[in-house]
Amino acid sequence: RWNTCVLNSPAFRHYALTYFLDASSDNWQGLIGENYKWVWPLPIKRTIVNKVYQPLLAQQLGPFGEDMRKEEFVECLNFIQKKYWGYNIKFNESVSQSWINDSQQHINVELDLKDSFQTMEANFNRNVRSNLKKAESSNVQISRESFVTKDVISMFQQGRGSEIRILDDRFYINVESIYNSFAKRNEAETWVARIDGEMLAGLMLLNTNERLLNFFTGSDLLSRRTGAMHLLIASIIREYCNGKYVLDFEGSNNEKLAYFYKSFGGDERV
Repeated sequence: RWNTCVLNSPAFRHYALTYFLDASSDNWQGLIGENYKWVWPLPIKRTIVNKVYQPLLAQQLGPFGEDMRKEEFVECLNFIQKKYWGYNIKFNESVSQSWINDSQQHINVELDLKDSFQTMEANFNRNVRSNLKKAESSNVQISRESFVTKDVISMFQQGRGSEIRILDDRFYINVESIYNSFAKRNEAETWVARIDGEMLAGLMLLNTNERLLNFFTGSDLLSRRTGAMHLLIASIIREYCNGKYVLDFEGSNNEKLAYFYKSFGGDERV
């Protein structure tokens, strides 16, 4: 009933499904509206005192389900403030910023895949088009493979991940655990870019409820020189366009990363 509520929510996000929560946090609790009208997941960090925290791999939480009234939201927030020693919550789009004191805005980028690929390709910026030509001339090959998740994680770990100090072994275990929890439900796929059989980049996609979540990526230096990641994303757009799918880039407050995602025609969401 929890997952049905999340799946039917206008603000559906993978992060609120029980199997994402089970894999991303050691402990979580939840608030539930009458007859599962809405649900509100609360990942718990147990120390001397209990804190509600935002798992690194969960971009948006808060309430999911039918529209929650402001009075209900305030009542829940007061309950959280009284019951837990501290809390850190990143809310989803359904929550009005006017309901929260001292809040900060975070940026996500999404791309509606309802149009034909030809129409969507016309919205790619000059940099994307240049990199797609580069990938073609470099003979980059794209495939979907089910056995390379550890390679994608390792590629990230050795590259960009080595610059982020807070990412420990537990983080990478959680990445694999979350992906596997969706894969066993046929809700995950890994897209890979190769040249002459050598892997340059990989993208782990969670595919649930006609929402494609760009969950985790890894790439090497050669990938940047050959436009491999641009071709990966363009290939996903080509595969799922002309329908009801939304590609959720999962970011970003980082201006360079946000620019990269918006270069495919993506729109900002707060």
